[in-house]
Amino acid sequence: MKRVSMSIWICVHLFAVVASAQQASLNFREKPVEGRAGSWLPAKHKLEGGVRISPDARDGEDILDFGGATRKGVVSLNAAFASEKQGTLTFRCKPRTLSGILVGKYGAINIEFVKGRNTVRFGLKLKKEKWIHCMAPDNSARRDEWLRIKASWGRQGMLLFLDGNLAARAALPDSFEWFLGDRSFLLGSYDWPGSYPSWFFDGLIGDFSYRPLQEPYKGSPPKLALAPDILALRLLASPKPNYGVPVPAIVHGRVVLPADANAVPGTEGRGVANVSVSDGYSVAKTDKRGYYTLRPSSEAVFLFITRPSNHDVIGDWYKPLAAEVDFRLRRAKRSEEEYTFVLVTDTHVSSDPRSLAGLSQFVRDVNALDPPPRFVFNSGDLVNLDKQLKAPASRGHSFFRNYTGIMNHLRMPFYNVAGDHTDSGHRLEEFPLGDHRAGKPMYWEYLGPNLFSFEYGQLHFVSVDVVYHLGKKASHTMVAPHLAWFTQDLESRGTGAVVLTASENPLDRSIPGFGELATRCDIKLQLVGDTHVVSYRRNPVPSRAHGALAGTWWNGPCADLHPQGYMIYQVRGVELDCFYRGLGERVAIVSPAYGAGATGRFTVSADLLQPQTGEALQFSVGGGDWQAMKEVSRPFYRARFEGVWNTPSMLDGLVGLKVRCMPGGETRSHVVIVDNRRAKAPAKDGVVIFTAGRVIGAVHRFRGKVSVLLNGESIGSLAPGKRGECSFPVPENVLRKVNTLTFQFADPGDRISISSPVLHVGGKAIEDPRALAMHKVRANHWPEKIVRRAGFVLGDDTPESSFASRQDAFRFVLP
Repeated sequence: MKRVSMSIWICVHLFAVVASAQQASLNFREKPVEGRAGSWLPAKHKLEGGVRISPDARDGEDILDFGGATRKGVVSLNAAFASEKQGTLTFRCKPRTLSGILVGKYGAINIEFVKGRNTVRFGLKLKKEKWIHCMAPDNSARRDEWLRIKASWGRQGMLLFLDGNLAARAALPDSFEWFLGDRSFLLGSYDWPGSYPSWFFDGLIGDFSYRPLQEPYKGSPPKLALAPDILALRLLASPKPNYGVPVPAIVHGRVVLPADANAVPGTEGRGVANVSVSDGYSVAKTDKRGYYTLRPSSEAVFLFITRPSNHDVIGDWYKPLAAEVDFRLRRAKRSEEEYTFVLVTDTHVSSDPRSLAGLSQFVRDVNALDPPPRFVFNSGDLVNLDKQLKAPASRGHSFFRNYTGIMNHLRMPFYNVAGDHTDSGHRLEEFPLGDHRAGKPMYWEYLGPNLFSFEYGQLHFVSVDVVYHLGKKASHTMVAPHLAWFTQDLESRGTGAVVLTASENPLDRSIPGFGELATRCDIKLQLVGDTHVVSYRRNPVPSRAHGALAGTWWNGPCADLHPQGYMIYQVRGVELDCFYRGLGERVAIVSPAYGAGATGRFTVSADLLQPQTGEALQFSVGGGDWQAMKEVSRPFYRARFEGVWNTPSMLDGLVGLKVRCMPGGETRSHVVIVDNRRAKAPAKDGVVIFTAGRVIGAVHRFRGKVSVLLNGESIGSLAPGKRGECSFPVPENVLRKVNTLTFQFADPGDRISISSPVLHVGGKAIEDPRALAMHKVRANHWPEKIVRRAGFVLGDDTPESSFASRQDAFRFVLP
């Protein structure tokens, strides 16, 4: 047997000696033991899945071959490996697919190929700071070519080298603790076993070595330029509050339509009647000559205009308070009877390069839409400050500069909602806790008023901020002065205008009497965020959550498996249509959903954004041949394609579904479950176990009995109000290869929340594939003890969150 180049053997006592001796370099190489391939690995450090010795050798040394999504193989090391607060990992790799985890430890460290970016990312997960990443520029890696990777961490921060060149770096805190330390370190993934295909490496790894010391970088690390996918900051001047200046007793001014075509400042023009001007506490209307008079609140800082339909504001739509404030308008050039706009939320911008690259991609996405949207609305958590106002002002300024500097590249106006992650401790000495303005000055200085409105066509949009720092814990109940403004603003809307509110969360619990106000003032829809899921609720006032541009806080897709993305709306009069777009994606699988059941013939439906001449979609099921899809419609911005597949040609169980655009090759994929009830289950009894009523933020007390069904057969019921663990035996004659768990409510209006249900059969615990995939996503951001308290909500019109997703059927595929 050849000499093995994979340096993966570590004795615990040797590890301790090396760590304490602080040796400069050490490769953990072990002579092979005669016998079967791979027997040179000690028992605790073994090949699992489908890893094998590769014939692709160099210099007579063996290389390990990882099978990616097909075999999901890993090399398992012990839990103590690479757990020091300084260390250096070095290896070379030859990827077949530029996606997946090369090396990692669940919840502590990973080195990965970033899907769609052709580059390497190095991440450490710490207890307080969560994930810290550094990433090489796009296209730093290529398929089927060897790449030497070195990742080190310690006093010089995180350093990532590719083929000997420094490619990325990031700062580390002076002291830290690992987020999670009791999982094995793995080559080929960071969790084993696992079910999310793209997280497994597919390719070759060789010459793996580790030292429990940071390999120092000689000299001062050069200042790295912005990655080419991050837009240069475009910082523009904006009106600022006049801090310390007494509020005038009366403010008056005029709203005019300048007489000359070029709208030269100071040009006298015709006054515009019936335009709302406000200080955020009361609303004044202009008279027939365009004049207004307003008695401002002593707590006001700005004066702003509500953009009237079919007009654009020339210059700033808000200005600092003064005794006289004028605004100028011009006629809009395009009809507002039919148009599109973009609703984005939870951008969570910081100094993390992923957030800057993601926001830059968003700007490019929106600017490329044809026809261009009229405006962009961000419904909250614009930046990623803490909720306790403890971040230093310098961090807040950096985050806001990054956000506004990138968003200023948009070719259309953008509006914003303030929120808890957007609030800052800046100027707390002037606006202390207890003052309802506490936390807002930094937002004011970059983005203006935190409550405002504008009109477009027949819609009246209102930005509503209900986060207040009245004590140590934030309040989310609108204070009386703002409620007075909100009511007056709605009552002052244009004739026949329908209202859309934009807020971090639905306003039902934040505004007293909101339901009655919504009925009286015709609030059609609440545009909300915060939950990082895509969902819709009809009652008590319609609201739609819009996913998150940040996904799982820039650590993966949204908590409900939607990709990082945003919603695009089409408006026709007062009618709305919308679709969710993945960030930078043109192909989207519409149906079947991830983990859905498929019986007999099923239809694959997918969208292609802004199709070009000669482009079309194809689909493949279970790794079979690519099949052409037929274009069936042209919704706004998209072409809808469909294809039909006959499942009886396949075995029951999990099946991969892929859709791609040709030419170009952009591909989306997930899994469906073929269930033709043909495969027999093992002759064993089973048991279904879940916990009722203990999902984070989703405790629903149901009044009637809830029947529990497996494959349509009753296996028991939940008594009204049941909470805690629930266990239901399943006789062997009920079990099949694919098993479907459903719930039947005696009271149609009931709702329940449950943990992810598990089917135990023959000593194996089987979970729903969608539940498993969401568990993986959540584990990118929250500790395991929190993730295990996430679950599902069942029942009509149930509210969803990052921890509670709506699902009415759970499927278990027996091995």
